[in-house]
Amino acid sequence: MPVLENERHEKFAQLVALGTLSDADAFEKAGYARHDSNCARLIGNDRVASRIKELREMHAKKSIEALGITRERVMAELAAIGFSKIRRAVKWSPQVVAVEDEDDSTGLPRITRTINNNVEVIASNELDEDTASAIQSIAQDASGGVKLKMYDKKGALMLLGKELGMFKEQVEVSGTITLEMMVHESMRNAKTIEHEPIEDPKQDLLEGL
Repeated sequence: MPVLENERHEKFAQLVALGTLSDADAFEKAGYARHDSNCARLIGNDRVASRIKELREMHAKKSIEALGITRERVMAELAAIGFSKIRRAVKWSPQVVAVEDEDDSTGLPRITRTINNNVEVIASNELDEDTASAIQSIAQDASGGVKLKMYDKKGALMLLGKELGMFKEQVEVSGTITLEMMVHESMRNAKTIEHEPIEDPKQDLLEGL
């Protein structure tokens, strides 16, 4: 659609479409006295609303082109998350620790063995690109413990499946069917059958002659 004839309407639409200001701030910056009700009415104006939608679509298209965002890139990022494996980011294995001391009762040497779980985070320069893309955050606490969080695999797989048409939406219909409703439907069907014409076999024979 063309630029709005009202200059303040056009400026307001452009400011709202940019998304950097609140609607009330955009209304004031467009040259109006601050008034929430009037701002809401202007937002609800059909031509202004259509212009805002058009401008937002234009901004989104420019951003997509500038960033080189394509369907293939988005699908690849989702696939990296959906098919990620935690063992590509973290190693863990049992470790036997032997401690030698003296038995208090016998005075003989004694060896005590314990099994500890050894957990090691893969160094960032050793991560493959897909695994790195699947890591949401990594943090280290005061004691030196490391916490690693991956992005939601299930959510990524659901988005991929929907995009590829693998999942069909199921609509659940709920309600109550009473005995009166069943009887009414049965009687209605019976009347339909009753009024259907009955074919005469003799008529078929006559038509065949």
